[in-house]
Amino acid sequence: MSNRVVFAAIAVAVLAVCAAVKSYDLSTQQAADPYGVTAGETRFSAALDALPASGVVGYLSDMPIGENVGSIAYMAAQYAVAPRAIVPIDKLRAEWALGNFARPGNFAERGAQAGYRIVRDFGNGVVVYRKAQP
Repeated sequence: MSNRVVFAAIAVAVLAVCAAVKSYDLSTQQAADPYGVTAGETRFSAALDALPASGVVGYLSDMPIGENVGSIAYMAAQYAVAPRAIVPIDKLRAEWALGNFARPGNFAERGAQAGYRIVRDFGNGVVVYRKAQP
């Protein structure tokens, strides 16, 4: 084998190791959960037992879905409650609804305005509702 081939192979190996080290360094600098998906799973975990195991669940929130933070909160909630689907209550009035609130408030009143009653407040802005009987 010629010296050129040996040197080329060594150069390729050194560059590959350098690229791997740089890749690892970049991966450790990134936020582990920039959109709060894992935190959402933790927040909503207790509410899962109070919701039907599948189907469509309404969604109430004080974070407008049309805004960035509201959209991210909605997607994180959707991921956390899967395989259930969540749909904003202004689009579909499901039997059950999930409340996802960023600020303290009167969650019972908020649900009542939408035609729901609280089944359980799990704290940390997570509330499960059911349609109020007429």
